[in-house]
Amino acid sequence: MSGRGLSPFGTILVLLFLALFIVGIFLFFGLMLRLLYFIGPVLLLVAVVLDYKAVMGYLGTLGRRIKQRPVEGILVLGLNLLAYPLVAVFLLGQILIRRRLSTYEREMRRGEEGELADYEELESRPIPPGKQLSDRDSGNFVE
Repeated sequence: MSGRGLSPFGTILVLLFLALFIVGIFLFFGLMLRLLYFIGPVLLLVAVVLDYKAVMGYLGTLGRRIKQRPVEGILVLGLNLLAYPLVAVFLLGQILIRRRLSTYEREMRRGEEGELADYEELESRPIPPGKQLSDRDSGNFVE
């Protein structure tokens, strides 16, 4: 090691910083999870208000899993109840992404089909026989 100029103190210092970084990440995510446990019910309520069909679809998927494979379904249901804040974030994210995609799809369809213009129906008069419309004004007849 001395040939490259590295000292054992530098290696120990790097390992210490790495350990502190990993502990910091665990503390940060633990704090975020605790915060989500308080905000979770509000997120679930917002998800239900925005799109109750997505929430009901998710619950239907859990119900089908319980019917098809009871042991696995009960375990998944238990995990969903324990991690309900993560499920709430997932559902809310899924709803927001669907809304964004549907807005984007409408804009793309509008761009392809073109926008409808408002129109006003004008009074129409028949053109007398032997007369033509002028290029400038549709009300003046040219003989």
